[in-house]
Amino acid sequence: LRYAWHASGTYDRHTRTGGSNGGTMRFETERADPENAGFSKAHALAVKALFPALSMADIIILAGNVAIEHTGGPAVPFSYGRRDFGGCAASASMAEKESPTIDAMRGTFDRLGFDDKETVALIVLGHQYGRCHGDASGFEGAWREGLGYPSAYTHGVARGGYRLSPGVLAARNQRQYEMDFGGGEPFMMLVSDMCLWYDEEYRRHLLHYDSHRSEFRRDAALAWKKLTELGCAGTLVPERETKAA
Repeated sequence: LRYAWHASGTYDRHTRTGGSNGGTMRFETERADPENAGFSKAHALAVKALFPALSMADIIILAGNVAIEHTGGPAVPFSYGRRDFGGCAASASMAEKESPTIDAMRGTFDRLGFDDKETVALIVLGHQYGRCHGDASGFEGAWREGLGYPSAYTHGVARGGYRLSPGVLAARNQRQYEMDFGGGEPFMMLVSDMCLWYDEEYRRHLLHYDSHRSEFRRDAALAWKKLTELGCAGTLVPERETKAA
């Protein structure tokens, strides 16, 4: 899921460059971005031989779609036709090189072409799968189960129970937060998650989704499809529906 997200997140709506078309995460130039740490492991998997009819660019996005649906998230219609480019621009980057502030985060999503509501849907969708690994993202810790539901955000942050994770801050100088709900590992949250609560507009959408969960699943699927098709205008073909025999 993270691989597909970052492969798409290089898009710039102002220059109409970047995005998932091209499969440029295959190249060291893009994987060397600190935001993309750990993706060499995914790149090393010989999946192209299993799906020779698809480009690697398509495979990366399809894998993200399947991960969402397989783990209980909303189904996302897939469109194919992305090409594998022969190289990538040295400037391709998933995120802005700025401090992790609310303004910086909003600027990143504006560059991609997302409004505040879509931003909330995407962050909540993506930040509840599995765990973060220190040797990849630099962050460490697990999210909880309950895919598609933002209640952990509102329940935990509203109680004021989140605290900086002292171990991660000391070991990697990374700011992340945690809250102990009792039993198991603490629930981990990133700075971007906390921004959803501290910013008035983000919080409004977050609270709305917490009480309208079917709407969240619908909007999250639409936002994910939009994200993974950035930079692919005129190249994609919707997957044909297979009719039951």
